[in-house]
Amino acid sequence: MSRGRPLRRYPVESAYKLDLAKLRRWGWLRPGSLTTGTMRWAYPWGDSEEARVTVNLGPGQSLLVQFEGQAAQVIHLESSPQRFGGVRWWLVCPSSGRRCRVLYRPNGGRSFASRQAWGLVYRTQQMSPADRATHRMHTLAEPLGGYCDMPLKPKWMRWRTFERKAEKLAEAERAADGYFLERCARMPGMAEALKEIL
Repeated sequence: MSRGRPLRRYPVESAYKLDLAKLRRWGWLRPGSLTTGTMRWAYPWGDSEEARVTVNLGPGQSLLVQFEGQAAQVIHLESSPQRFGGVRWWLVCPSSGRRCRVLYRPNGGRSFASRQAWGLVYRTQQMSPADRATHRMHTLAEPLGGYCDMPLKPKWMRWRTFERKAEKLAEAERAADGYFLERCARMPGMAEALKEIL
């Protein structure tokens, strides 16, 4: 468990996400259309829920979300013109009125709202600098074959991209190692043992 700052606020990674990018990929954001379907959300610990979702891009543009046994929530949609034609759709946060691409519903919440309205934070914001460095190292190592002494180039990756990612990984490893050595040096008797090893 992390010994960084205590978890004071709910992490965004554990909340249900209503994402317009996903709806666009599913073909639910066609101008003038009325689309109804079922969406399923799952918490990391296994609980899941389904909701009936209706996207109305005709007059009175809105999105309706209804979980079983709960009142339906109406979320207004707005559009803005794209530079090279077409429109970009936005969810309007029911609490703050701000335009968002994603709205969240944390565990125990009864409605979707923006990350700022719920006061949600990213998990890395609550980590200590040492834990954040280790997390960054593992995140960078994953596409390069996981954590190992010599990163492996995926066959689809260009050499220039691989070299750039490998250099970033090496920097992250040095930062994480520095924090580890700093922690070890503060432990009684470890400073002498580290001097013998290094």
